[in-house]
Amino acid sequence: MSYYIGIDIGGMSIKAGVVDSEKAAILASRSVKTPQCGGDGFCDACWEAVDAAIKASGISEKEIKGIGIGAPGISDKENGVLLYVGTINYNNARVRAKLQEHLNVPILIENDANVAAIGEYFSRRKDNKMTCFIFLTIGTGVGGGVIIGDKLYVGSNGAGAELGHIVTHKGGKVCDCGRSGCYEAYASMTALIRNAN
Repeated sequence: MSYYIGIDIGGMSIKAGVVDSEKAAILASRSVKTPQCGGDGFCDACWEAVDAAIKASGISEKEIKGIGIGAPGISDKENGVLLYVGTINYNNARVRAKLQEHLNVPILIENDANVAAIGEYFSRRKDNKMTCFIFLTIGTGVGGGVIIGDKLYVGSNGAGAELGHIVTHKGGKVCDCGRSGCYEAYASMTALIRNAN
């Protein structure tokens, strides 16, 4: 059997699931509240979600083959560091090193919207011949993933599809990224709640 951990880092919660890759089935998942402290507290919360999911799945830690992390913002994929996560104000979180203190397995990090686009691509690949599409995610922030010719588009710096940070309102509201007028500042769940209040 091949078991893997998937982690989804969000502004409100960190979710972890144990996946049986051969059956394409989630055995168990757990979530914890995303801490607002950053640094080690954030990394500890990631492990807390993973540990709870493993225990709920009934398998041994030794059976885990790898971990995949979907995180908002920009990551240093080579070194396993979340460089900038604007919606939750984390910078330089060394999440791979922290998780590998508990599970010494390969750990990959990718932008969460890119991961969602890849998942959608694989779920539809057999049913149709869709080879190019744009996938938009709306939550605490706004993200996007782009598939072109059956490949994920990441751009020259890994942030090629930050669709929430396209300026749609020149000189508009200040976004979490520091720029003014980004789409995220108007269309994210955070912005909609703020506007409604």
